[in-house]
Amino acid sequence: MWKITLGVAFGIVLAGIITTFGFIFFAGAAIWGFNESINKQTEQSIQLIQSLSNREPLHVVPITTAPIENSQSQGFPQIPLIPKSREELVREQSKKAYVEVRKNVEDFKSQYKKPPECHDFKDRATRMHCANAFIRAREAYEALNK
Repeated sequence: MWKITLGVAFGIVLAGIITTFGFIFFAGAAIWGFNESINKQTEQSIQLIQSLSNREPLHVVPITTAPIENSQSQGFPQIPLIPKSREELVREQSKKAYVEVRKNVEDFKSQYKKPPECHDFKDRATRMHCANAFIRAREAYEALNK
């Protein structure tokens, strides 16, 4: 009986020591880590402000809908295009692709007619037959519209 009591007491003391040192270690790491990140962020902010203050001012381009005489752009001013970032280009292309696929699926669904036995599944064989019919119809539609 005394062995169990001694083992439990030793386990409680050991768990307390590990918990205390673990808390001190992680709390210290969090404090020092946050402190370093705040210092680093402050340095980056100062560098950004200095780099912005060293640049020349932005030029304003007037945009008007009034026709300009002697212009080669058919009476309207040429507006310089601002290059887009890679993320913006990917986002626009993704939206266009999504709209195109959605339109394609809706067009297919408007043309697809289920076989009469596919309106109410009786058993697994009917379900497989209807799935295969849908797949074949989709493949035929894609082959025609490529």
